[in-house]
Amino acid sequence: MLRDAGLTVCRGFHGGLRMITIKEIAKIVGLSPSTVSIVLSGKAEKRGISPQTVEKIKRTAAEHGYVPNTPAIRLRLASNVTTYRIVIFWTADFRESVMLRFIKEIERRILDEKAMDFEVLLKVYKNDHLREAMTEELIRSCHGAIICNASAEDMAFVEDSHFSRPVVLYNRYSRKYPGVTLDDRRIGALPAQVFGAHGCRKPSIITSPSTFSGMDLRWSAYEQTCTDCGMEPPVKIVCGAGISDGYQATRELMEVHPDTDGVFYSSDELAMGGLRYFYEAGVPIPGRVKLIALGYNSLKNTELSIPALSVIDIPIERAADRCLTILTKLMRYEKVDPSENEFISSEYIPRESCPGV
Repeated sequence: MLRDAGLTVCRGFHGGLRMITIKEIAKIVGLSPSTVSIVLSGKAEKRGISPQTVEKIKRTAAEHGYVPNTPAIRLRLASNVTTYRIVIFWTADFRESVMLRFIKEIERRILDEKAMDFEVLLKVYKNDHLREAMTEELIRSCHGAIICNASAEDMAFVEDSHFSRPVVLYNRYSRKYPGVTLDDRRIGALPAQVFGAHGCRKPSIITSPSTFSGMDLRWSAYEQTCTDCGMEPPVKIVCGAGISDGYQATRELMEVHPDTDGVFYSSDELAMGGLRYFYEAGVPIPGRVKLIALGYNSLKNTELSIPALSVIDIPIERAADRCLTILTKLMRYEKVDPSENEFISSEYIPRESCPGV
C-alpha cells in the first residue's frame, strides 16, 4: 500500500523488499512527515524550506537507499482507481507455448473488462534469477504482480520476501501468497488410469528433466497409479524438451523395451517426436501402443496430428483468468486469504492415439 504522497524508499533488506516510509525518514531526521514529503517531492523551494533542511533530508534518504519513485506517485490514486499496471514474471526456461496461452487469456480478460483498464508488462527472467528481476523500482512502479512457474530457488526468495505490492502465484504453492495451482497428482494419475482401463501391462513415461516439485508429484502419481491398476512399474526415460528429443527417446525406449504398450509423454512436443518414430517404424497406434501426452500447446494443434493425439489438458486459460481475478481483488483492497490457493483440475481429452474408455 502506498502512503505519504506515494513516496517510498528502500533500505537494507534480506531476501525481499523492505520499503521505508516517509514517517520513518521523518523520525530519523527529527522533522514532520509533511516536511520530508515536500522535500522528496521536489517542492521545498516553493514551500520555503531551508537549504540546510533539504540537504539533511536528502542525505538521510540517500543513506537509506532512496531512489526517486515517480511511478509510485502516479500510482497513488483515490479509491476509484480505473487503470492498473501489473507485471507478469515468466521464467525464460519454461515453454513458450504456455506463456503465449497465458498472456493471450490475460489479454482477452483485459479487453472484456468494462469497469477498469490494465497496463501489462511481461518480465522474462532466467531460471533461479527472480531476485534480480524483481527490482524495487519495478515493483514500486506497478499495482500488482503475477509470478509464474518459479523454480525452487526462486520460490525460496518469494517465501522470504515482503513485497510492497500484491503478488499472486501461478502454478506454485505458497503458505504466504495466494495462487492458482494445477492439480499435479491428478495430471499424473489420469493417464495411468486410462492405460489400465485399456488393459495395458507395460507402461512407460518419457519426460524432460524435473524443474519443480509439481513435476515430481506428477511422475510419482503416475507410477503409483500404474501399480494400483495392476500394471508393471513404468519405464522412465528422461530427455530434452524438443520434438527431436521425443523421437530419440521413443526409439531408445522401443529398442530396449519392445513390449511397451503405453507411453505417457510429459509434453505434446515430445509426443510429436514419438508419433514420427512410430510412423517410420510401422508400429500401429493405438493398436500396438497407446499414447497420451500433457497438452501444453493448443488443443487444435494436437487434434490435427496423425493419429490425433490424446492429451491431458492443461487448463492454462482458466488458471490465467483466476490469477487476474485474485490479483484484481487484492489491488482493490478486497479481502483475500493470503494463503488461499486454488487448484485447477485437468481433464482427459481422448482421441485416436488412445481412445476413451
